[in-house]
Amino acid sequence: MPATSLRALAISVVQRLVLGLVTVWLVATISFTMAVMAPGDPVMALLGDDGDADVRARAARSFGTDRPAIVQYAAWMQRLARFDLGTSTSYRAPVGEVIRQRLPATLALMLPALLLSSVLAVAFALSASNTQAWRRSVVVSAGAVLSAIPVYVLAHGLILVFALKLQWLPMQGLGDPRSQAIGTAAVFETARYLVLPTAALTLQQLVVLWLYLRARVAEEGRRLYMRTALAKGLSPGQAVRRHLWPNVRLGFLHFVAARSGSLLAGAVLVESVFGIAGMGRLIVSASVARDVPLVTGIFLCVAALVVATNVAADACTVFLDPRLEAERPDAV
Repeated sequence: MPATSLRALAISVVQRLVLGLVTVWLVATISFTMAVMAPGDPVMALLGDDGDADVRARAARSFGTDRPAIVQYAAWMQRLARFDLGTSTSYRAPVGEVIRQRLPATLALMLPALLLSSVLAVAFALSASNTQAWRRSVVVSAGAVLSAIPVYVLAHGLILVFALKLQWLPMQGLGDPRSQAIGTAAVFETARYLVLPTAALTLQQLVVLWLYLRARVAEEGRRLYMRTALAKGLSPGQAVRRHLWPNVRLGFLHFVAARSGSLLAGAVLVESVFGIAGMGRLIVSASVARDVPLVTGIFLCVAALVVATNVAADACTVFLDPRLEAERPDAV
């Protein structure tokens, strides 16, 4: 890649990172405000309605909830500047450590679902462009019906069929506590437990990605360059692969990146259904316990992941289509 393109790419990435940091700060501030203003307090969640007044006062001072909200926010910002997310009031442990313990389970669920749904959406959308009209109508109708089914209903349906009826797959957790498997055997056992939750999350994302990509493929298929390619003797499949897909993939890449936030929202419900101790269940438990440091830390982590995904998608567009950098005013 030429030096001018690398410079333009670096400037673009820095600009997006700055905007991303502002976005992360806004998300964290809003979540902090909502958590502080919500009814109840962590002392009541920890000690209940009863308890000695002195004990409650000492707990409030320890948590910092006896201070005004603006003072709590200022102290939180000072800690955040040192990359310190604070201490969880419900787990009595550093927020960063609590998140690090739960994040791998969520990533093990989200990443395969994102990859599978993207690959299948591309395969279905490109192959369906050559099928008969009535078949496309049937498939689109089925996809619309499937997209209307909530993910938790879909997850329970998978459990009913494959775990309870057929008894092919387990339905709860990420492994059997009684298992003695180690090494590769333990990995395969965990993968077996992830099949159903990953399938539920994949199906939820697949329909949305496929419907978006199908609309883009249909739009590009009516353009003049496709008619020219077919007139030159290319088969429909060759015209799609050589000409249509390069014009569609950039928009699809950004759409997939934008869906990363909704993917996490679906993971919250899927983890609850399948009893997976990941970020989804952690968000629910922290909200119920009024654990302000943990709630804000989770939303900060989620916002950072979404921003990082979108910045990476922006950077990838340069390698997929260098012409975009040539059109930039500063790429000279």
